[in-house]
Amino acid sequence: MEDWQELGQAVLIGLIFAFLVAKLISTIVSFRGNHLRITREDDIQEEADASGDGDSGVVKEDVGVSEDESDEGWEGIESTELDEAFSAATAFVAATAADRMAPKVSSDLQLELYGLYKIATEGPCTTPQPSAFKATARAKWNAWQKLGAMPPEEAMQKYIIIVTELYPNWAGDSNIKDKDESTPASVSKSSGKSSMGPVFSSFVHEEESDDAL
Repeated sequence: MEDWQELGQAVLIGLIFAFLVAKLISTIVSFRGNHLRITREDDIQEEADASGDGDSGVVKEDVGVSEDESDEGWEGIESTELDEAFSAATAFVAATAADRMAPKVSSDLQLELYGLYKIATEGPCTTPQPSAFKATARAKWNAWQKLGAMPPEEAMQKYIIIVTELYPNWAGDSNIKDKDESTPASVSKSSGKSSMGPVFSSFVHEEESDDAL
């Protein structure tokens, strides 16, 4: 009888031990499963965040490109209007230079207009300084050189401002084009001599005298 009791106790203890081991194994497996699931969820979230940042960057870049294109478009319109106004001003100056009856303009203003014209059309002065025997050519060179690296747009604006101060109604003169077209070929050739551009008649004659030297 005692043997049966001992055997029953051993079986009971074995069952309890087996139950505890099974419970422990189940807990470990469940813990590992939860850990793997959490890890995978974190990885998926990181990938989603990275993808979202990439898409946001693309959108921002597209918006930036659109804004740049818009700015360039406005700058193009403004630049075109400025170019047209500058061309009209230089045409008026050329016509005025050909008109012997036009009011005289001081040499300083003539030189300033010349320097601004050269900056607007050719940029900073890179030509060598003329000979001291050519006073007018040297004065023109100095007027161009002293403006340094002024932006062409700024030079155009200043040129237009000076012309407007000298001739307030120049832009509304309906005869500007006719004067320019009726200018004798010899005068036009002299006005553009040595790529000097539209200058006043007094400068043209002085330059011819200097060249003769």
